[in-house]
Amino acid sequence: MILKQLKIKEQYLTYLAIGLRLVFLFAIPNLSQDFYRFIWDGRLAQNGMQPYAYLPIDIVEQIPSLADGDILSKMNSPDYYTVYPPVSQFVFYLSSWLGLSIEISSILMKSIFFISELATLFFSLKILKWLKLSPSNILVYWLNPLIIIEGIGNLHFEIIMIGFLSVSIYYWLTVRHYRAIVFLAFSVGSKLLSLLILPYLLWQIRWKDSIIVLGLFIAISLLIFSPLLLGLNY
Repeated sequence: MILKQLKIKEQYLTYLAIGLRLVFLFAIPNLSQDFYRFIWDGRLAQNGMQPYAYLPIDIVEQIPSLADGDILSKMNSPDYYTVYPPVSQFVFYLSSWLGLSIEISSILMKSIFFISELATLFFSLKILKWLKLSPSNILVYWLNPLIIIEGIGNLHFEIIMIGFLSVSIYYWLTVRHYRAIVFLAFSVGSKLLSLLILPYLLWQIRWKDSIIVLGLFIAISLLIFSPLLLGLNY
């Protein structure tokens, strides 16, 4: 309602939202210390170590380089095992593999988040079009300051989860259930919260089809979670 009163074109508001995200691209997260655990887990994987198997306080003396940039003192969970799912861990791994410092790792991780946000925008617009709703509805999400600050700003992985989930929902609505369930599995592999939608989706189709879809979901999920289940590294 406010946006309509201001009479600002939706295209300009979309550009504004993109610009606000790019502003945070080069800033180190400062409202959450989770980011330092992300780098730690990524560096562990880079050194051929299973992130789920070691406590930071137990391993730092063996490989001092892991704590470069005083990561251990900035971490809010040095005496806890990591709780982040495998897709998130893969993002940590990529950021540490290509990053030579905390700052570079931050930019690389935020770049991945930005790509995920663009995917959310693209598929959300396709969903709105399929539902015959106004494209301006996406601005409720796209211009939400909490999404911008806590997403690319502070690197909360709900952004990656929502990216995969938006793709999954689009394919489900367009009756491409197998594609949808694969992307849902990756969404769950980013953040377990999206698992809550699975029972609703299965309830929407015939029970014979739901068994096949559920079987595919379990198979893809086992593949995604194999590093955790089998103790593998990337």
